[in-house]
Formats: sequence, structure tokens, C-alpha cells
Amino acid sequence: VKIRLLLFVVAFLCLSAFCAEQGKQKTLVLVDNWVTTDTHMGLFKMMEDLGHELTIEMHSSPKIKFQEFDEFKYDNLVLMAPSIIETSTRIKLQKVLEFFDSEGKNILIMGDVDSKKYNRLLGAKFGIELDPQGSRVVDPNSYINFTSEGKKFLQDFQDSNLISTSKILDSKHLFTPGKVVYRGLGMKLDQNNRGVFSILSAEPSAFSVIENEDKIVNSREIVLVAGYQSYYNNRLVFSGSLDICEDQFLLLSGTNNMKFCKEMLLWNFKQTGVLKTSKPMHQRPDEKGIMPENYVMREWTEYLLEIYEWNHNSKNWEAFDDEKVQLEFHMLDPYYRVYLGHNESSPVYSVTFQLPDKLGIFQFKVNYTRTGYTTIREATKVQPFIIAQVPVR
Repeated sequence: VKIRLLLFVVAFLCLSAFCAEQGKQKTLVLVDNWVTTDTHMGLFKMMEDLGHELTIEMHSSPKIKFQEFDEFKYDNLVLMAPSIIETSTRIKLQKVLEFFDSEGKNILIMGDVDSKKYNRLLGAKFGIELDPQGSRVVDPNSYINFTSEGKKFLQDFQDSNLISTSKILDSKHLFTPGKVVYRGLGMKLDQNNRGVFSILSAEPSAFSVIENEDKIVNSREIVLVAGYQSYYNNRLVFSGSLDICEDQFLLLSGTNNMKFCKEMLLWNFKQTGVLKTSKPMHQRPDEKGIMPENYVMREWTEYLLEIYEWNHNSKNWEAFDDEKVQLEFHMLDPYYRVYLGHNESSPVYSVTFQLPDKLGIFQFKVNYTRTGYTTIREATKVQPFIIAQVPVR
């Protein structure tokens, strides 16, 4: 145990600088049994290095104090208990949903092929449908070229169905491309649920099968790890595999599991993909820095907004870069919809346009939604002309 711990101290030394901007996050981890604390030492070390104060309990433990005086005691909830059922756990399903709906709360769920009804119902609430109990994802075209060291680590898994995939969420900053080794359950996503998306999916050649029945239950767009972000930017991650972040998988050379699990935690607990805005304003192009109460019809206006992205490495807010941030000049419906221009090194986004020849109260609105990032919602009301200048008939 001491040797394994030393390996992880070295392997995760680079994570020691990571912590939440707000300081320590209180995180409750529920497990099926205490074996998980031995098999996932690396994952727990990651969490601590990322600024989490961990409380680890059996899901049925009477010691759990999840809520006191209608206030939740934790910032995050991690469920590493695939066998959890409603009648055995101290935290009922409805209470988990109430927790997620509270301000700033996040949830990580890690299941496996034997995930029970509790996890399945919880996933369904977020548009995630788990494949039938007892099924697992296999891929006859997935070849994993382990080193001799890797084979030694995985000697207990040689008769199991291990697959590898490179289908990770395509994002500039959130997840690093690479092969991830996976053993577990497949999932499907509700295409009508705008909050849910795939973080890691299986290759097209993979399928989900109940082996002892020789029955294929899913063969299209199999999701392995899903993400969900609420309207208020609370985040949930659901992994169909508990093994994906197990110690033996994390230490395999030639695979991306360690980096993937770290980046999954960073996103899940809002340390990446976090945006903020500052100094929204509109002005006449020839009157810089003065925000008028109203305008004359067909007058020109300039709209400006600063957008920043949190950098977990530098622990600073840095200029966000995207050419697809739109401004709507809105009265009931968008009257104009234009892209905001910006310099890549500057946080300032701006656009200049001519106001319409139309009576009404308008709004400058920026509603920016991009998969994996917190949503931006900015709105500023403006009357587009002075009433005294409306022609009298």
C-alpha cells in the first residue's frame, strides 16, 4: 500500500497547484464498500489536489449528515455506489434532485454493469438512459496494445471486455484527445434534452451486449460518459464505468485515462469551461464611455461586453476567444442578430450598427450557449429614440 501511495504522490505531483477559486470545496463521496477507497486512491488524491475536502462514507452509513436546518452541508456529491437502492441509502433520490437544484451544486455518478434502479432513475432525470443491467460494451475492432507493465496491472482483467476509444468531446480547452480504456455499461441520451451531451463515446464498431443471453441491446451512438449542465450552470457527470478511473487504469502507459479523469473532474466541479462577463455597455460611437438613456431612431450605436474564461492553471480570469458570440437587438423577437467582433488577445467583444426606424422598447441581449461552457445571459434595455422627436400627425 505504501509503494502504491508513493507512486501516486509522484504521478499526481503536477496537480498540487490546482484548487477551486473559492477555496476548499466540501465533497461527500458515497461508496458501496471500503474496497473502493483502495482501488481508487488516485482518484481521491486528484480530488484533494483540486481543492476538495472529502468525506467518504458507505451509502448506508448512519453517520451521513447531508443536510441540516434545510441547508446542504456539501458543495458536491460523488456517488461511487452502483448497487445503491432507495431503501438502503441514507440519501433518498428526491433529496439528491433537490441538492442538484440548489445554487452551485454538482454531482458525479460512477456506475457499472450492475447499476441498480436508483442510479438508473437518477440518470433518467437528466436525459441519460442506461443499457439493461448485466450488459456491457464490447468492440471487436478495439485493439489495446498494453506494455508488459500494463499487462501485469491488468492480469485480473484479461478475461473481461476492455475497449479503447478516442471519441472525446471536441473542445479546445476542456478535454485532451487520446485513447481511453473502458470497461462498463453503455448509455443513450435523450436528443430532446438540451442540457445533456456526450463527453466520451464508443467507436462505431462497438455494441452493447448481455453476454450470458448473447443479446445485443444497443449498437448505435453508445455513450460511455455523459455530461449535463442545468439552466443555472450546475453540472452532473455520469460514467457507465467505475473502473475507468481505477488505479490500475490510471497508471497504464500509452493510455489517456489519467488525463481524462482529471479533466472530467475539472469540468464537473466547475474549474474549466467557466465564463464570466463584465462591463456590458452601449454608447454612441462618437461619445465613448457614456451610456445614453435613449437614442434617436436610425442613430448609430456601439455595444461592448467583456468575456473572460477561468484558467485553472494560472488561477486567473483570461480573455475568452470565440468568433461566434452573437448580439440580439430584441423587441419581442430579435430585430437584429449580429456577431460580436473581438481581438483574440482582448476580452472586449463589440459591434456597431444602426438602430431601426421603429417605435418600441428594445434590449441588447447576449445569450451564449456552447457545449461544455457555462451559459452567458446579458440583457440591457434601451429606448431607441426620444419621444419628442416622433413626428406629430
